[in-house]
Amino acid sequence: MVVGVFAGIIFEKLIKMNDLLLLAIHNAIFGLLLMGTFFAVTFGAPYIVVLLLVLLIGLMYAWNTSVARGCISKLIPKEKASEFMGYYSTFTYLGISVVSGIDTILHYFHLPYQALLIVLFVWLLPAYLFLILLHRATLLTSATNFTQQQAFNAKQ
Repeated sequence: MVVGVFAGIIFEKLIKMNDLLLLAIHNAIFGLLLMGTFFAVTFGAPYIVVLLLVLLIGLMYAWNTSVARGCISKLIPKEKASEFMGYYSTFTYLGISVVSGIDTILHYFHLPYQALLIVLFVWLLPAYLFLILLHRATLLTSATNFTQQQAFNAKQ
């Protein structure tokens, strides 16, 4: 995870990009890596290929987490920062626990472990819906702030 965070810092210094767009790109790459891992495991790819795919997934997860935390910290009110980040951390670890629970259920019913990858890939869909809603909300907030600033400037 440390490598992913450093890769994110270097990327941000070299290329300036909208956080929401970067999160969308991360989720797309993450989904492609998940599907690549699914097919690699299903069709018996060499161990080194599966290992590299899993390491790339870990890199993208760490990078995505650092970008998401930065994006959330920019969107929340300063006086509520610790409360929101607490919720964010709680739901992050809750999500990890849910994945472990799903894995346990799959093993209980003797389902192949590749099914977990399909479940994780399907979970990316709500992430994209959230990013779309977040993008719309930031556009509305920006438009409202711009209108308020114009009204303030007109009064002076």
